[in-house]
Amino acid sequence: MSAGSGLHWVRLSAPPTVIAGKAIAMYHLLTRLVDVPVGPRLSAATDLYLQILRPLEPWVSGARQWVVIPDGALDYIPFAALRTADRDPAFVALKHDVALTPAAWRLEAASLPEHPERALLLVADPVYQPDDPRLGSTPGGHKGEAIAVRLSDPVRRDYRRLPYTAQEAAGIAAQFPAADVDRLTGTDATRERLLALDWSRYRFIHIATHGVVDPQVPELSALILGSYDARGELLDGAVRVADLSMRTLGAEVAVFSGCETALGKEVPSEGLVGIGSVVLARGARAVVASLWPVADEMGARLMTDFYRHLLHDSMSAQTALGASMRAVVSADRSADPALWAAYQVSVVAFGPGLPMHTAESANVSTTGPREKQ
Repeated sequence: MSAGSGLHWVRLSAPPTVIAGKAIAMYHLLTRLVDVPVGPRLSAATDLYLQILRPLEPWVSGARQWVVIPDGALDYIPFAALRTADRDPAFVALKHDVALTPAAWRLEAASLPEHPERALLLVADPVYQPDDPRLGSTPGGHKGEAIAVRLSDPVRRDYRRLPYTAQEAAGIAAQFPAADVDRLTGTDATRERLLALDWSRYRFIHIATHGVVDPQVPELSALILGSYDARGELLDGAVRVADLSMRTLGAEVAVFSGCETALGKEVPSEGLVGIGSVVLARGARAVVASLWPVADEMGARLMTDFYRHLLHDSMSAQTALGASMRAVVSADRSADPALWAAYQVSVVAFGPGLPMHTAESANVSTTGPREKQ
């Protein structure tokens, strides 16, 4: 753990297996918004804070911004949602802006390159269903039937429309000059259209769609774009990790506002390998992704605020996401973290606004959560 003036090693009192168990339990609680009340989540957030952050307080409590290098089960924990055990409990998000980095060796100090020529690539609200009114009265010919047989299981799932992603896209696009936004929505939000673009041209990339993660074979993880084009033809909508690995990026921030886009395969000393890590490796300075499915309405609110802070307040991605979370938590200090804490920022470089304060948990040997119950 580096705290500005030196390097400090702190041995945590609980054994790694205990910490891993608590992290797994908290993650599962966060994914069960519908059938588990908020109380157990708040208790788990406090319990884990006491285990892994309380011992670090002498060195990190004064640093507004943290960069955390998690390991094992801690890869699945939103550190911003951990909660103090004080008389007046407070989420970490109220006092600190938290970013992650996949490995210490990948983190470097560097200034941002010149801005790419286009401001924003915005992808949202694809067409997933044959009865979507945007297809008109005559959806889909029979040509798609042969394609469906060849598609992998994630593509053949019954994906439903994400109506709030249209609202999210509109709120984000309104903050940019119209001429600086390339937008793929509705029947234009297809794999073919997206992969035909030169991603290196964009300062910001925002993709608000369904996503799937394969924790055993990360190459099969994918962003799920439209299942139908404007003619109603059935499409392969999966933009897989293999596709992303062929892109070159110069983006300050790439946002994947889909379900569980922050997850992937656990690789020792590399973190979770999947959509976000590949995009970082291909040149993005920061990636915003989610640890569990995000409620549409809350996702739209958080992301609109996020871009407002990025653009108008000149904040880093880490600080902008922290400010967006604080707007929710400040109104209700017991706000359910299952609603607002799914998004996290991962970085590989210290740009403007990112300090040289890191808290490393890599010396805690843990294992990741098992399949959801």
